[in-house]
Order: sequence, then C-alpha cells, then structure tokens
Amino acid sequence: MVAVSLIGLVMLGLAARAITGQHVTQTARAGSQWDGVVGLAAKANNCSWGLQNCNASKCCNNPGMQCYEQTNWYAQCREACTQGPDPGHWDALSWTCKELGDRKEGSSKCSDLGENCKESQCCSVTNTQCFEKNAEWAMCKSECTPGFPDMSDADSEPWTCNPLGDWNKGASDWVAQKCSTGSDDCTSTQCCAEPGKQCYQQQEFFSQCKFTCPENEWESDWSCTGLGARTPDVGGATPGKLGDWVKDTCAEDNVDCRTAKCCLNMNKQCYEKNKDWGVCLESCSGGRHPEDNNATWSCKELGPRMTTGLAVKGSPSLFCWSLFMTTTYENDIIHNQIDKEAGIFQCDDYALLSTSPVTDMGKTKDGKQLKTIKIEKAEITTTLDGTAGNAKLFINCWTAIVEDGRWKQHAWTIKVDPDAVIIPSRVRDHMKSHILENVYVVNCNAFPDSPNFPMMYGSVEIYSYQAIAAYARRSDECITDMGSMLSMWGEDYYMTHCLDHIGVGRISDFGSVGDNVCSGGACGDQFFSAFHPYKTVELWQSCWDEAHGKTTPPPPVEQQQWM
Repeated sequence: MVAVSLIGLVMLGLAARAITGQHVTQTARAGSQWDGVVGLAAKANNCSWGLQNCNASKCCNNPGMQCYEQTNWYAQCREACTQGPDPGHWDALSWTCKELGDRKEGSSKCSDLGENCKESQCCSVTNTQCFEKNAEWAMCKSECTPGFPDMSDADSEPWTCNPLGDWNKGASDWVAQKCSTGSDDCTSTQCCAEPGKQCYQQQEFFSQCKFTCPENEWESDWSCTGLGARTPDVGGATPGKLGDWVKDTCAEDNVDCRTAKCCLNMNKQCYEKNKDWGVCLESCSGGRHPEDNNATWSCKELGPRMTTGLAVKGSPSLFCWSLFMTTTYENDIIHNQIDKEAGIFQCDDYALLSTSPVTDMGKTKDGKQLKTIKIEKAEITTTLDGTAGNAKLFINCWTAIVEDGRWKQHAWTIKVDPDAVIIPSRVRDHMKSHILENVYVVNCNAFPDSPNFPMMYGSVEIYSYQAIAAYARRSDECITDMGSMLSMWGEDYYMTHCLDHIGVGRISDFGSVGDNVCSGGACGDQFFSAFHPYKTVELWQSCWDEAHGKTTPPPPVEQQQWM
C-alpha cells in the first residue's frame, strides 16, 4: 500500500507540473513539501541494496556505502574498494574502483564476534553468519544448532538459528587456482592463494605474497605497494569460554542427558535412546544395541557436542598437573603460584601430586580447597645419559591422573615441572588448531641427527584428550612390552616410546618451552609458551613478570660486560 501511494503521489506531481508548465515556483516551494518526500522515496526505491548491481542506479541504500565500478557492466556497493582482483568476490575480474554517484550518509559497520548483530545483520569475521537466538539477540557464529543451547552463551536458552543477512564466506573458490602461491611473482595475478596474504610490490617488475611488508630488516629495497586486495583469512568463530551454567547443568557420563541436552566430557554428544532415556556418547548408531539387551535406540542428537572441553578460563580447555616435593623449594614455588593465581593455576583445572602424605595446600583465589594426591613411591635410578630414571614413578602418577578422571573434561592434559613457568593462554593459542587430534607434542630437536629426535623433553609435556584416552586404554601394553627397560628410562623417554607404541601421533611445537637444555629462550620471548628451569620463588616470579611485560628483561650478555 505504501509503494502504491508513493507512485500515485509521483504521478500527481508530474501531472501538476505539466498543467502549470512551471518547473519551480514560489508557491510550489511553500505548499508542496510532499514533493521532497516523494523524490527521496523514489530515489531510495531505485538505489541498490546489499550485493545488487548498482551500475545503473549509481547509489546505495545501505548507510555508509559507495557504489564502486568493477567493469562497464557491474558495480557494487561497498565501504571501500581496492583496484585489481578481489579474492572475496565471486569472480576474478579486476575492479576499476571508479566511484559512481555519491556515498550514502551514515555508517553500516558489520558486527564483531560477541556483539549483537540483530540490527547490522552482517559479520566482520570471515566464515561466520549472523544467527538469531530470539527476538532480542543474534550473534555471529560459524555454526548454530536450532532448538538447542550454545555452550558459550550466557544462559542455556535454545537458539532459533534463523540466519540474518549473508554468510561472510571469505575467499572465493577461484582464488586457489588463479592466485599466486609461495614465493611466486604475483605482479600479473595481483592476488594470493594463501589466506591472509597480500601481494606486495618489491620494484616495478617483481612482487610477492606476504602477510606484512617488509617482513624482514633486509627488505629495505621493497616499495611495499599493495597490488589487488588482501585474501580473506580463514576466520571463523573460535569457541570461547563456556557459560557459567555449563558446569552445573550439563551431564556427566551414564546419567540421563535429555533435559540438559549437553555433556561435560570431551567429544561427547547427548544421544536419545527413547522418550525416557538419553546418554552422553562419542557416537551412536540407530537401531538395536546388543550391549543394551538388544534395545532399539533412536540415537537422535540432542544439543551440541563438547569439542573444546570445560573451558572456564579460556578455550580450548587445559588440565594441568605437577608432581612436587612438599619438603623442598618446590613447595614454595607451588605456593607462590597458588597465591598469585599464576602458572598451572591459570589452567581450567589442575592437580598437585606428591609422594608425601596428603597435604592441604590451602584455598585458591576462587575458593577451591586444594589438597595433594598421594603417589606411590618408586625407585629412582640413573639412565645411560646420566639423568634421573624416574619412569616408574611417573607411571604411578599417570595411573593416578587417569583414575582422577578430570582429564576427560579437557581438550589438553599438560604435565608441568614445578620449576617451569607455563603461560596457559599461549598454550591455548599453540594448540587450538589440533583439538580432538590423537597427538602429543614433541618439543625438542636439539640433536637432529639422533634417531631419538625430535622428542619430548619432560619439563612441559602436552597431550590431547584423545592421546590420554588411548593411554588410559592401553598403558598395560607399554608396561608389558617394555618390561625391564623401564628402570633405565626417564619418564619423558617412556611416554614418548609408549605413545608411539600404541599409535598416538606426533605434532612438533618447538615453541612450547624455552630452556637451557634444548632450545634456549628468554622469558621475554613471546614465541615460547613456557620457560624452564627457575628454581627459586624469586627467579620463577621474575620470569613470569618478564613474560607478561611487567619488568624489563636484562640486557644481552655482550652488553652486560660493558656495564
């Protein structure tokens, strides 16, 4: 009805002008404010919305947008435009970026992760879509399951998951085939196949794809003129911390999960058996189940799968533990970590192990009463390379960790020496791309010609959920098959060989720990996620402060001799 009325008003206005033969009169200015309204409405009706071709209209309806030309036949409303091919566009044709018409007043910024995108209906992060939760809230996400809660949400209310606006899909399919890769000259393509890279010009006849320019000090001869547009990054909405409700609401194993519609343990999904029962499982096949008296299961999925663990402090979640002696300097270092909520106490959960009787370590800052887990003693021998032959002691530790069971709720389990300075937030960054892989981390390649390298050095040991699950099932095979050799091995050597033996894969992360044994690494070096060894409270705290930029690192040795 509104559209018909506006058209009618336009026709009346044209008829009136035809009758009077006057273009503009004082009477018309004073008596026909409707003409201005009709004119604006007609223009808005003709201007382009969203991704419509604005080549003919030469104007945009979305606030803050300018109509930019790609070719003589196509133009699009955008906030900005870069000459050359655009990896985010659906074809590889170059853009002239000629401005057609005027920029629409206002601003139409797309929403960032965590913001309400109900109004903007678009997302700034690639590989995300604005999904509606309810009449008041929508958020940019990489996936959404209608009718169920989002575990990183503030409450357990279900989402409608109605998509609002367009999916920010990132690089188009043609980019991988037509754009330049590696160190190839990108002068002619003016685009990069690798996500996040931009074609930068060195001089007139050579260009290369880089994340930044210059990347190195010796690239002073680069003009660093950008050619074409930057290829969108992989993007996606990485799951963050879980809502406070999750720990108290979601279901443990072997309990009915139909009401909660979510699970606490890693890689578990709530599956429905029937209207009276549902349980958290890694997988479920509909039909008769011999293990359940041949009962028929629907295996209907209820709610999201737990993929990043019980991430109460950061994602993916970490379960960290240390074995320490309560009668040595290690006790003081552990108490300092508790008091400062530092080191392993920034992991999502943690455990303290000791061969001493169970010891009350006091309360953490969040009010958790902390007691040690008693470990059975074992003989410590000397290995062939002169280090401690403590494999049997740590077999006892791993038995206790497996029986404790909290590792099941976390994406990564990390064994940390008490004199190692671990920064959990960096570990999360290092490991987030390997969630749910059946892997452990080798962190040292000090002797690349040795058949035992790369290997895992024991000051910081990182294991995925799947790796510990495999160890929990098959550790007896390691103990049986390796037999008498265990008394001559260090615990890291044992775990390396055991996990290889039972088919757990390896990933390399030589930035997982900087120490004086393998790779070096000053506490101020952000490449590393841990440092070792720091055997007094003062040294440990100094390294922690330096790693967090609270203190200035000492000058290099060659400078100190002149001071």
